Amino acid sequence: MCRSREPATRTGARATALLATALLLLALPVAAVRAAPATLVSPVPGGAALRADAVFQWTAVASASVYYLYVGTSPGAKDIVNSGELAGTSLPVSGLPAASTVYVRLSTKDSGSWVYVDYVFTTDDRARLLTPNDHATVSPAAFKVSWTRIAGAQAYYLYVGSSPGAKDYLDSGEVQGLQQWVTSLPTGAPGYVRLYTKRADRWVYVEATVAAASAAALTAPAAGGAPLLADTLFQWSTVPTASAYYLYIGTSVGAKDLVDSGELAQTSWQARGLPAGSTVYVRLYTKDTGVWVYLDYAFTTADRAQLISPHDGDAVNPNGLQVAWTRVTAAQAYYLYVGSSSGASDLINSGEIQAMTQWLPSLPDGTTVYIRLYTKRANAWLYVAATVTVKTFRAQLIGATSSAAAASALGLQVIPTNYQFQWAPVAGAGAYYLYIGTSVGTKNLVDTGQLSGTSWQGNLPAASTLYVRLYTFDQGYWVYVDYVFVTDDRARLTAPNDGDTVSPGGMQVSWTPLSDALSYYLYVGSSPGASDLVNTGEIQSLTQWVAALPDAAPAYIRLFTKRANTWLYVDATVNVQGTRARLLNPVPGDAGADPRPVQLIWSSVAGASAYYVHIGSAPDLTDAFDSGQMPAPTTTVLGPLLVGGRTYFLRLYTLFNGVWGYRDYSFTTRAWASLLAPAAGAQ
Repeated sequence: MCRSREPATRTGARATALLATALLLLALPVAAVRAAPATLVSPVPGGAALRADAVFQWTAVASASVYYLYVGTSPGAKDIVNSGELAGTSLPVSGLPAASTVYVRLSTKDSGSWVYVDYVFTTDDRARLLTPNDHATVSPAAFKVSWTRIAGAQAYYLYVGSSPGAKDYLDSGEVQGLQQWVTSLPTGAPGYVRLYTKRADRWVYVEATVAAASAAALTAPAAGGAPLLADTLFQWSTVPTASAYYLYIGTSVGAKDLVDSGELAQTSWQARGLPAGSTVYVRLYTKDTGVWVYLDYAFTTADRAQLISPHDGDAVNPNGLQVAWTRVTAAQAYYLYVGSSSGASDLINSGEIQAMTQWLPSLPDGTTVYIRLYTKRANAWLYVAATVTVKTFRAQLIGATSSAAAASALGLQVIPTNYQFQWAPVAGAGAYYLYIGTSVGTKNLVDTGQLSGTSWQGNLPAASTLYVRLYTFDQGYWVYVDYVFVTDDRARLTAPNDGDTVSPGGMQVSWTPLSDALSYYLYVGSSPGASDLVNTGEIQSLTQWVAALPDAAPAYIRLFTKRANTWLYVDATVNVQGTRARLLNPVPGDAGADPRPVQLIWSSVAGASAYYVHIGSAPDLTDAFDSGQMPAPTTTVLGPLLVGGRTYFLRLYTLFNGVWGYRDYSFTTRAWASLLAPAAGAQ
């Protein structure tokens, strides 16, 4: 209800004042009429019952100077809340009486006058849950139940159970506080919360249902299974609603002195170096719907020493290897075998030792080595084994296949006669050496001597099989890798590549040298094998500039090499870039073009900066239309009104790389229709 406050007057005076006010309002512009009063936004009128503590919020009125809030036990009363004048649009209120009707008056002072709106609410007759919300996910280990205060409440009572109204998880008894902790909800199970409020010796309640967060469970290693190795992969089930996992492993329950994984997105963790012959405690956390829950496990570790380094499958340095292992409580001794076959000790036989490490000074390059570590406990020997690969310290040619692999391949690698041999550097290598010969291991073609760099280039005989041996000097001895190549029998194009796009302004054609070539010959044409664009004749150079190429068309390259008076060739096709737009509308050559103004449309040229169109009654004239320069990407312009039955000449310019190029077109307009009847000038 909206009312205006007025002083009490006699009836006649009041009528006179009302009439004068009405006349004044009619005379005022619309903007001078007082704005509507503020209205409540929250709590919602007609909505849920109010709690004892509520925040009243209302709309802002642009012309209002202040607001005023009354809350009372009767309309217009302020025996519960008397806010005083307020500049803001909200007011927190506490201590509203329970189970009552309260009357709210929100007044707005606008243009010096007070207007107001009245509301009626009922207050709650029982406490309401603040946490958790109905259907919330909670931690089964512990979650807090809190509730609103009710004025005049004698006590509260909280049930939490496995079914509605049950209290097998929590029976709080009568309490005066506004919260309770629940610490015994089964993982993944629902919980039923019932909160009672006692008023005037009468119990009333509210309810909520919660879900205990789900916890991932270990799937490997199996609980109660075999003792764990020092390096163990822990894996667990996926919880669809989980956002993270966390793994603790420690020497006591809940400890993480052995493993602290940090938050994980994956469902596995590789643990390394777990102590042997011990009990370890594993705690696997799951963050489910924002709540951390966990499951605990206990395991025993293996009763023998476990290798710390190297790990099974490692690649190791041939210049030396440190073998280290875990300590085992009550171990009498350790024993290390290292051999070239499983269980062998031809590389190392340590004898019984007390140390937990052993240095191996050297290992055969590029081989597999087998390690067996024994632990003596209670006069019994137990062992663990690992296999490692010794790194090769031989340089390898880049982009080449060794001769052993090439022998089983389909053919050998073909290289130009000026091929550059490159190899990957070997850390610590003292020098390299390259042999090239006509049989395996020979150097009758190339003997580089010792090299400090990682490449060599020179002239090689054409159409020949070459045997290449690349030596590496490392750790005081020379090792090598063999390769086989075939040199080319003709020059090969180095630029452009087959399928390249080139500029119509010109392209550089270049090719590899051939050691015994007599000459070269280059064709460039508009069809395969043609030479209508370039015909060099016999030349000795390894490059040729082609000055101009047809716009937006393929060009065909054929390079000949003359060896022993025989010509051999290679081909390539390139695409010449388009630099001049093409007319799309009107159709070039059209004999019935529309003489009315139509859109002139042309193709877009990548990289073009501008276009220009002119139309004339003869080539080179602009008497019908001159578009002026149009910046790219414009590809259309409205054409002129043309004379019917006349041939026109259109020139379409394209500005590309600062140079204007053009294409010429012509078309004929259709004749205008003539009026046959009525006759011109007829009455």
